[in-house]
Amino acid sequence: MSHKTLAGAVQSKFWGHTQCIFVGPFSETHFLKISKGGFCSEHEHKNKWNRFFLISGKLKVTIYRPDGYDETILEAGQFTDVPPSNFHKFEALEDCECLEIYWVDNLEVGDINRRSVGGKKGYSDDLFRHCGIYFDPLSHEQTK
Repeated sequence: MSHKTLAGAVQSKFWGHTQCIFVGPFSETHFLKISKGGFCSEHEHKNKWNRFFLISGKLKVTIYRPDGYDETILEAGQFTDVPPSNFHKFEALEDCECLEIYWVDNLEVGDINRRSVGGKKGYSDDLFRHCGIYFDPLSHEQTK
């Protein structure tokens, strides 16, 4: 059974709540508030990676493997990834806020085509040339 998550939708859970903040064809991002002592089911995602990025609190993420399990305790600013087809669960050791990011491997990391170069007002191309960097916006190439 599959479902389509609606961006902005808030789902109440026994452990707190989750709010979908982005849905795309290859990724989803959710904001989670998890009460201390709250935990999710042991579950797996067949094709999706699952990243937990902790904003506040302390969260334990357990990944179950055929030969045992791995536990990671996250604090604010830390993250961990769960590969597809790995049963896992989380448990809040303190009240937590985190981002839960799902993605599939079919994304092309270098999928960018630049028409210009970023910079800062008040600086000229001469500064970049002085550092040995020049970006030609017409050919989309960096030269020296």
